[in-house]
Amino acid sequence: MILKKMTNRNLDVVCSSPVGVPGSLELLDRFRDRLAERYTGTYLENAEARLRSVEEAPLCALPYSESDGSGGIYAMLWRLAEQAGTGLRIDLKKIPILQETVEICNTLDVDPYTITSDLLLCLSTDGAYLSESLREQGYPNAYVIGKTSEDNKRLICYDDTERFLTRP
Repeated sequence: MILKKMTNRNLDVVCSSPVGVPGSLELLDRFRDRLAERYTGTYLENAEARLRSVEEAPLCALPYSESDGSGGIYAMLWRLAEQAGTGLRIDLKKIPILQETVEICNTLDVDPYTITSDLLLCLSTDGAYLSESLREQGYPNAYVIGKTSEDNKRLICYDDTERFLTRP
């Protein structure tokens, strides 16, 4: 979706779903034998079931949304900021992620924020209202993860540490 350049530079960034779910399922499928060296068959079956239950949640269309999940949420955030003509300040701790995704990615030494995601990133003047509305509509992991900024800096923040988001 092509976005017009934003005039309001103080918007909330809302993420609709946990990151990396389709990517986790792909990794689980491709590297099941390697993962089975660390996890039991029951754990892997339960992880797959949980990931599939999240994957099946329907996506909705919202104004100013970015939903091309290739390259993971980092790439999606970059494209969103580029299209909106704004900077971003994203709190890494607020990005929803399933424990199953974390464990699969850690075992395979893959960054979970760079694998394929199936989610919407939305810009809103009232992110708390939007995320609550999304949760009421069946998106239990919809949260405000950051804000747009007046400059063009695209920052990922973790506690007192900031790093620049790199171009995908």
